[in-house]
Amino acid sequence: MKLGLALRWSVVVAGTAVIFYFSSRSHLNLGQAAFEGADKLEHAAVFLVWAWTFSWALAATFPGLGKLRGLYLAALAGTLYGAFDELHQRHVLGRTAALADLAADAAGALLGAALHAARRRNSPGVQEQPSPPA
Repeated sequence: MKLGLALRWSVVVAGTAVIFYFSSRSHLNLGQAAFEGADKLEHAAVFLVWAWTFSWALAATFPGLGKLRGLYLAALAGTLYGAFDELHQRHVLGRTAALADLAADAAGALLGAALHAARRRNSPGVQEQPSPPA
């Protein structure tokens, strides 16, 4: 059973809103990090999920897009949203923007998009349409 496009894109919008909400908080009380750099894993995990849901919605909206193009678009969208998120944090009291955070966002987005592309390839019934010649 296929979920409707509106539902899929609603999940993407909800995830975007959650990221924006937490980025808007001056002080996040997440407790003590288990190890140095743990926050980078958190960034990567959040953007992995975001990019997977974006890929999921994108693939349903444009079924002939192709896995590779879908992967590129989702990874690019996640990286751009990560850049926006970092710029947004520059204007939040007590928060800073960091290139290392953006790199973690981009890595997570790329991995999430790649995982979705791999899932599409291995799913029964998924017919990949060839991309038109450039």
